[in-house]
Amino acid sequence: MTTVTWLHLSDWHQKGKDFDRQVVLRALLKDIRERNEISPTLWKIDFVIFSGDVAFSGKSEEYETAKEQFFQPLLEACGLEPSKLFIVPGNHDLNRDDFSLLPSDLKKPLSGEKEVQKWLTEDRKKDRLLDPFQAFSSFVREYTGQEPSDYA
Repeated sequence: MTTVTWLHLSDWHQKGKDFDRQVVLRALLKDIRERNEISPTLWKIDFVIFSGDVAFSGKSEEYETAKEQFFQPLLEACGLEPSKLFIVPGNHDLNRDDFSLLPSDLKKPLSGEKEVQKWLTEDRKKDRLLDPFQAFSSFVREYTGQEPSDYA
């Protein structure tokens, strides 16, 4: 029987280069490197899923630091390439500074399904809706080589 094994992580909340998470990271990397000693069934990791909040405030520099200080050592410990890293955005992965760019229609709850569909299907509106995720999308595209799903 063929099995698929993945590592699921979330909520790194990278701030800046001085954001010290080394104690947590060292322990995580140690466990990953020694996973075969924990259980032989863990020897192979097929891919990593990171489900939200890579960054703290959705800034490009936070993603660059997370790549260098978190994802590169993580993938190396797993024996994987960036293409085997799948990242879903979280609420901290949008740049709140870009909210001022959003139309007033989006700063209040949408009135119903028809209005939601309008924002999700009309390209011009959808592009405006996704503006605060620019840094996240660029990071995923450049680092993993994957085209991020608009509605991940």
